[in-house]
Amino acid sequence: MIARLRSLRLLAGALRPLAGARAVPAGLRAGGIDWPALLALANEHLVAPALYVSLRDAGRLDELPAEVRDYLAFLHGENATRNRCLRSQAVELATALNDAGIRPMLLKGGLSLFDGDPGLRMMRDLDFQIPREQAETALHVLQQLGYETIARYPDGHHAYGDFARAGDPGAVDLHFELVDAAWLLPAAPMRARAGLLQ
Repeated sequence: MIARLRSLRLLAGALRPLAGARAVPAGLRAGGIDWPALLALANEHLVAPALYVSLRDAGRLDELPAEVRDYLAFLHGENATRNRCLRSQAVELATALNDAGIRPMLLKGGLSLFDGDPGLRMMRDLDFQIPREQAETALHVLQQLGYETIARYPDGHHAYGDFARAGDPGAVDLHFELVDAAWLLPAAPMRARAGLLQ
């Protein structure tokens, strides 16, 4: 437990905004850091590529053991490749929804696909919000693009369901609201302030 806590502190320090990897102790190549535990924790929480970016941007990659540096670089590169595919998938779906008269709002990590380092963030799926009254049209668009329903949420849920297509890197999570407690964070005012992605 103590080793896990130490790994968590090191990882959190390296990822802290503005501090970056400066919070990681000097002499990263030296002993005292349980790299397998730290990397396992980073992978568990899907932040290994972000750890690489933080260490890279702080100019600390040369201090890492070679196998750690190579492993993090590999994960970052593979994640960047996957995220470029996710971006293409998002553009294709948004274009098809636009053509059907729906203006979807890309949520959460999907926005990072259009700004900054493409390998920074690991994502499981693409989250799109649409007005509830356009659900039937959106479902038709998804079916025309070859998506199949993999999960359907009960009536009253903030999202309609999850959709997947063979060969795509991620599923699509279709939302009506942002969260179940829609009164806390309603989608309508956010849609009114949303900008267009080019």
